[in-house]
Amino acid sequence: MFAAADVVSGEIDELDQEQREALDACVIAAMTWCTPEGDVRARVRLLMECHGRYMRACGIFGEAASFPNFLDRLRRAPVGELLPGPGSWSQIYDERLLEDDGTATAVLIRLVMEASEKAQDVPGMGADLRHVHSVLRALGKLPVGTRLSRITAEAVQHAVFRALLDAGFAAYTQGRETLILSPAMARRALARHAHLVDLGVYTAISPMRQFAGWWASCPLCRWTMRAIPKGRHTAELLCEDVRHVERGARFRMTSRDGRWRLEPCGGEIRDVPELLPVEGHVALSYGLWQWIVVPGLL
Repeated sequence: MFAAADVVSGEIDELDQEQREALDACVIAAMTWCTPEGDVRARVRLLMECHGRYMRACGIFGEAASFPNFLDRLRRAPVGELLPGPGSWSQIYDERLLEDDGTATAVLIRLVMEASEKAQDVPGMGADLRHVHSVLRALGKLPVGTRLSRITAEAVQHAVFRALLDAGFAAYTQGRETLILSPAMARRALARHAHLVDLGVYTAISPMRQFAGWWASCPLCRWTMRAIPKGRHTAELLCEDVRHVERGARFRMTSRDGRWRLEPCGGEIRDVPELLPVEGHVALSYGLWQWIVVPGLL
């Protein structure tokens, strides 16, 4: 299976203009379709806008797909069948944007950040992207007023690590170790790392990674797991890294007698993480986890 961590901006740039526009429309539409956040009417308007953009991008290469057919293809078709023109991006052509149950795949979430020019419009993920841009702007790497757009791992890594180095070698080594080993922590613990507080790299727990006011960290990377509601009293928590999910970083969250519990869904991981209250805790946003924590752990 293709690993989402293998998606890089260079591969996106190999697509032609029509393919990039079609991919952008599909990515935004798929993420909007599967998230419960945001006003329903606003989400429908965004979906219809994506359909129009997709139709323009496909042009003479594809048949005129109706709006319902467009949504159906998003749910069932792999990336390769969604893009116009000849296939050249073979590494993810067989991957899907949505799981069978309609939830986002790890590939989709990664593409929202790296392949989309309009990710700020997506409920949930837009907050992650805005936070990364706020960090870059605070570090002087983006002019004030710059429109949100694609960013790269290299740009984020360079900005954050350069700022830590400017604070001295001790601040750099301690700060980098903290980012990698503690991507989520209690707010009071963060107060002990003044240089990280100044950088603003930690933020509130994302709405996508909490349920009923609780969150839990992946046993392998220690970052906040994504929470997928399965009803009023049930949710599935899983890591954004598919390799961690395959090893067992997937849990069922249920309420019994007013108390929330986690149960493993299989795999080699035996330790069940602790459920923690959203209030009083902070975490890195998706981009900082993907581009600093994941390679740092490796």
